[in-house]
Amino acid sequence: MVVLGIDPGIKRIGIALVDVSKKELLYSTVANSPVEFYTRLLELPKLPNVIIVEAISPWGVAPMTVVFTATVMGMMLVPMLGEFLLQVPVYFIQRQSIKSLLVGSAKARDKDVRDYLIGFWGKEQCKRAKVKGDAWSALALATLPAFFNLEVLQQNEYMRELKQLVEEWLNAPMQAILVDTNKEGEEML
Repeated sequence: MVVLGIDPGIKRIGIALVDVSKKELLYSTVANSPVEFYTRLLELPKLPNVIIVEAISPWGVAPMTVVFTATVMGMMLVPMLGEFLLQVPVYFIQRQSIKSLLVGSAKARDKDVRDYLIGFWGKEQCKRAKVKGDAWSALALATLPAFFNLEVLQQNEYMRELKQLVEEWLNAPMQAILVDTNKEGEEML
């Protein structure tokens, strides 16, 4: 199974592609803009069977706030890219859940996760794939199916709600374009 892990952010987007069944790290990079992100996707050596995206949700922040901040930077199109163009499933998972699943604690440090990934994939593969910065988080996402059935990721109610918000948002830009106002501020089509 080839898995694409994506760590979205306002300034950088981490990308990692792995073949879980062959335990092979195929590609990793960090994109500095949504445009560069989509350009990097064209460089993937294989098409993924699954896409796993980090749901940006700091503790105590409402999902709606999160959706319209960091995730809006081009990541809203990931479900469309995955499910409609590539016809592969897209899963969202929170950072705390990633840490908990891989290292055993939601409060684990990023260094602990990185050390775990180096232990699993091997130092040479990580060097060869040039894993750095936000690509480590993307690699953590892509590694999850090596240990867990994807249904575990699907069972999170919050993730289903977030995915629904993303899909609703995908319809919003077209609706916004159709609505215009005249000089008095009245809506016109």
